[in-house]
Amino acid sequence: MAILTSRDLIVVHENFVKIPETEYYLFEMLNSTNWNSVRLKIPIDDEIGWRVEFRTMEIQLTADENSLFSILMFSIVRLIARNPKLNFYIPLSLCEANFKRAHKMNALLSEKFYFRINCYDDGEPVVRELTLYEIFFGKEEEKFLGIIGLFREASQKGGCCECTIA
Repeated sequence: MAILTSRDLIVVHENFVKIPETEYYLFEMLNSTNWNSVRLKIPIDDEIGWRVEFRTMEIQLTADENSLFSILMFSIVRLIARNPKLNFYIPLSLCEANFKRAHKMNALLSEKFYFRINCYDDGEPVVRELTLYEIFFGKEEEKFLGIIGLFREASQKGGCCECTIA
């Protein structure tokens, strides 16, 4: 929470003063203004725990691209949820560098992004600059399977998803 409130308030409303500290509404308002594509959702009762919400990208995609993004995100979330040893954490400064690169024209084909290749290790991250193709399909020199390789590996071990990657 401290990292979120250390930013300048973007949403200001006169009724914020009257909201008790125990209410989650203020946190939701502040949190929703910081990240538009990925959002942390706090538990609102005993049955629903912490959640992460992935939203479609802000550019207007076609219906096919939107559905592909949704299916991919669903598959990645299931992969991570069913395999708690997976660790994709990288330093925040590298995430910011990735965002800057992603905003460049033709970034999908021309840019490399920082990505953790030792995704089964809780120690120091081994981060490499990879193309999106390498992130998804792996890089043999680094002995990195890629996201699709992780799907295949999980499906051979009993599955993480109901989908099959050919």
